[in-house]
Formats: sequence, structure tokens, C-alpha cells
Amino acid sequence: MHEETLNLKELFAIIIKRKLLIIGMIFLATVFGLVNAYSRPISFEAEATLRLTPKPIESPYYPLDEGFTRQTILTYVEIVKSRTVAQVLVDKIEADNARKISLENIRRNITVQPIKDTELIKINVKAATPQDAQYFVNTLADILVKHQGEPRFSEVFQSYVEFRMIDPAVKPTTPLGQSKKLSIAIAAVFGLFAGTGLALVMEYRNRNRKNNIA
Repeated sequence: MHEETLNLKELFAIIIKRKLLIIGMIFLATVFGLVNAYSRPISFEAEATLRLTPKPIESPYYPLDEGFTRQTILTYVEIVKSRTVAQVLVDKIEADNARKISLENIRRNITVQPIKDTELIKINVKAATPQDAQYFVNTLADILVKHQGEPRFSEVFQSYVEFRMIDPAVKPTTPLGQSKKLSIAIAAVFGLFAGTGLALVMEYRNRNRKNNIA
């Protein structure tokens, strides 16, 4: 117990002795965390829920109680993420807002997932502002619900399936990723541990050097 107490006292003595080094490391790490937190691009994500259902049509080829399987839903999930659908979305955004939108950027930021054991799918879209995130995903959902009027969809969508809006997206209030304050706090703690470790290494090397001289 005495040795553990003595070692703890030595540790505190080293920390006090090398306090400027430790404070410097904390400062540098905090500055790095601050710069990283405020230079990192901010993005927001909005989510809409749609229902994918068969249309009530008279056809011996598409009976309503058969064939509408999980595979069908997964196929349409992939179609929603396709270049064809994304291009329609881009054209709609550009026509409504008179601004250029990157097709590949839109495709990278669209996520579509089926909800297990249901006919529901969730569509998430990321954007630089909460307004854009909400607008993009609701526009995409609206396009899917009204896809029968889009000639470009005739080859990728079958007439016996339709989308229905369940929950439109609301404007997100918080950005994705960890908060700036948390990032800075983590950087400061890292600086504390790094500074303390460096101080212990320097003290150990100094003592070894003195012992070798002696």
C-alpha cells in the first residue's frame, strides 16, 4: 500500500513538473478538435415512409394474393435507388428551384430500406440543409406516388404496383454525426492523456540517463 501511494505521489509530482507540456498538448489537441469540428461539412437527414401495394386490376398474370413477395418489395427498393428515378428527381428539383444538382451526389445520399414483415419502405435523403433534406425526400416520395404520369418510368415500374404515402418527411432539427462540443471535449481528453504519457516517457528517459551517468 505504501509503495502504491508513493508511486501515485510520484505520478502527481511528474504531472506538476511537466504541467506546461501537458497543458500545451491539451491546447494543441483542443485547437485541432475545434478546427476539425467546424470545418467538417454538416449534413441533415429526413425520412419518409411509403407503402408499396399491388393495384386492384383484373389480370390473370398478377393475382392480388400471390406473387407480391418480399422479393418484389426488394426489387422495387433497388428501383427507387436507380439512376432513372434519381434523374427524374434531379430534373424536378432543377425545374422548381433553377439550380444545378449533381445526379451522383443525389444517388449517394438516398437510402431506401424495407421494414421487415410489412409492405412499408423508408426513404432517407441527406442534404446540406434541413430544408433541402425535407424537400428532396418529399419530392422523391411524391414522384413515386404519382409515377404513373412519368413516361420515363414505364420501363422500370409495372402498372400493377403503386406507392402510397404513409408519413411525409418533417424538417430535421439536428445534424448528423456527433456534436461539435463533444468532438472538442474528446480532443481535449486525448490531449490530456497524450501529454501525460509524453511527460512520463520524458521523465523515465531522464532518470535512466542520470542512472547511467552515476
